Amino acid sequence: MENSQKTSTYSYKTLFARIHEFCVQHNLLKSDQTIIIGLSGGPDSVLLLLALKHIAPTYNLTLHAAHLDHEWRKESADEAQFCKELCNQLNIPIHIKKISEITQKFRSNGSREELARKYRSYFFHELFQKYNAQSVALAHHLDDQIETFFIRLIRGSTITGLSSIKPYAYRRIRPLLTIRKQEIITFLTDNNINFCVDSSNESLEYLRNRIRHTLIPALEKTDSRSIKTIEKTIISLQETDAFLQDYIQEKLHTLTDDDTKKLAFSALLQEPQRFIQTSIILQWLIQNNIPFQPSQGLLEEIRRFFSNQKSTTHNISQQWSIKKHQGYATLMQQGNS
Repeated sequence: MENSQKTSTYSYKTLFARIHEFCVQHNLLKSDQTIIIGLSGGPDSVLLLLALKHIAPTYNLTLHAAHLDHEWRKESADEAQFCKELCNQLNIPIHIKKISEITQKFRSNGSREELARKYRSYFFHELFQKYNAQSVALAHHLDDQIETFFIRLIRGSTITGLSSIKPYAYRRIRPLLTIRKQEIITFLTDNNINFCVDSSNESLEYLRNRIRHTLIPALEKTDSRSIKTIEKTIISLQETDAFLQDYIQEKLHTLTDDDTKKLAFSALLQEPQRFIQTSIILQWLIQNNIPFQPSQGLLEEIRRFFSNQKSTTHNISQQWSIKKHQGYATLMQQGNS
């Protein structure tokens, strides 16, 4: 854990005002909401907790903190205790759970980071329903945004992917997206506020850490304007993506009727751009709450099925299939006729 005895030079008002302004700009907070705050004990989530505690009276917010003990590091029990003590000091209810206490099990694609996200999402969703919350607040900041952009650029991505982390998505809000990591550290140390340090964040075993510790410093050394310029590029990509998503939703509406599980695939194939076709298919599956592992390969597979005049049925999972008849494709649960 970290602490500093410096005299405060970084005022609460300045930083919290910027965070509040960002929330207003993106309409992240509304009156009388209940918000679940993801609290790891690290500097980012500690700042988020303090900022929302400061802003809460303006909106009459009800705050709950949520800490998931992954039990993967020997320090994890100490971090859980730190979060409990911090929330007690701030008079914010905290809910702590260990991964071993979650009965739901998730498959891993080999990434422990991805597996941890699945468990956290499940835990947050439990609390979301229990307390009838309106949103979950997460502590992603500007450095996280830049790192995510490069991860997706390196691995290959669509415009949606390169839009990186959005201020609001799927009932998750991210009030810190314009704040740099170093600003967070400076603020907390200058104000003598404790936080936990995760030693795994220094390991170059992970792509994100390699980007954080090698690529981003090299970019800033090459041109001091680089981070600000990339931030503007991401915002531009988000605006472009928002326009495309609106267009795709309008197109999907014209291709379905009251029975949203039925899609006019013949008309879909008249769309001149393959990207638009697969994007509409993606939204069609999402709109109907079809459980699937999203991938460009799956969407292309479905698009080719629509183009194949001989094939009438295509399985997309063990539970769901698509049946074609007279120019329409219908989502069907296995076993249903």
